[in-house]
Parts: sequence; structure tokens; C-alpha cells
Amino acid sequence: MYINRHQRSILQKKSSLPSPQWAMGGGHGSDKSAQSNAGENIEVATILLRSLHRPSPTSARRRVLLLSIMKGTFEKAWGYQGDNMNLPVRDVAASLPFYQTVLGFHLLSRSDSPHNSAVLVRDHVRIGLAENGRDSTQDGCAFHVKGLEALFAEFKSNGLQKELSEFSIEQHDGAAWKVFYVVAPDGLCYWFGERQTG
Repeated sequence: MYINRHQRSILQKKSSLPSPQWAMGGGHGSDKSAQSNAGENIEVATILLRSLHRPSPTSARRRVLLLSIMKGTFEKAWGYQGDNMNLPVRDVAASLPFYQTVLGFHLLSRSDSPHNSAVLVRDHVRIGLAENGRDSTQDGCAFHVKGLEALFAEFKSNGLQKELSEFSIEQHDGAAWKVFYVVAPDGLCYWFGERQTG
């Protein structure tokens, strides 16, 4: 909570009063004094309310803590080329650490027939990585998620190099979606979106 020097002096004067009743503007002397106190108390209340809405290092830490308690989940997946189970990569083994370490997927299975591939799972979705010879920069996946900001905070804590300011709002099928994008080291692009209500 950020409070400037003038606001701090007002709060310090008020905090020296013997009773918390000052906040209600009463309980100290005559009606005239009470009216004066009431005016000052409104000013103090205004200072406190405004300071709650200002960003500060403390509020940022509280936000990070809250997001760490919340858990984001993957709800649905759609491959850009129509197949989220056959996403092209040059080297499956080299790609896996990013998905497991940063995005939080778990390896479900691996295969070397007809080509090297792996199936990954997280929450309600599965994706497949495959050395199928296609261009990874032309493919990827859209993930519908819940708890978008919590997911973002999780990815950041896992080493994702991206800033919170990179969230945007997009319109799809008449609905607003809060989104961010991640390009994996293998070149695949991922869209993470949470439908906005209201």
C-alpha cells in the first residue's frame, strides 16, 4: 500500500487518538468537534481506500502468493492444423523437457513407430509430439484454460521468460477471451485462453 508524505502525516495524527471511534467521527468532545473530526475522518478513509487500489511491491507480492495458491487447469485442446495428437517437432527427446518442466505436462507414453513420438497429459488434455517431418513453426495448439493468471504465474516460476503485460483480450464466437501466447523452443506456438464472464 503506497501512501505519500502528506497522507502519512494525517494518518499519524489520527492514530494517536485514544479510541478507534475516531473513524466514525464521534465520541470525542462537542458536536462541533465531532463534525470537525468527521471531516478529517472522511479524508483519512479516502486516503486508505485509494491506497488499496495503487500497485505497490507489497500488493504485487500478495498477488503472486494468491496466484501460487490457486491452480490453473487445462480444459480443452485444439491443434491449429486439426490434430493436437500429432504436433510436429524435429526431436522429441529434445522437446520434452520444456513441456514437462515449464508447462507441467507428464509423459504418458513414447513410441518409435511409425516415427518417434510422445503423448503428454495435463489436467483434462492430451497432446502428441511427433517427428513427422512437418514444419513446427506452422502448427501449435489452442488451450482453453481455467485460472489463466495462475497458469501464467506457474509457468513463470518454472522458467518461462514472458511478462504479465503480454496478456490481451480477444473476441472469438461472440465471447471475450483473456489470452497469452507461448512459443516453445521447438517452434510450436501455443494459445492459452480463458473465457471472460460479464
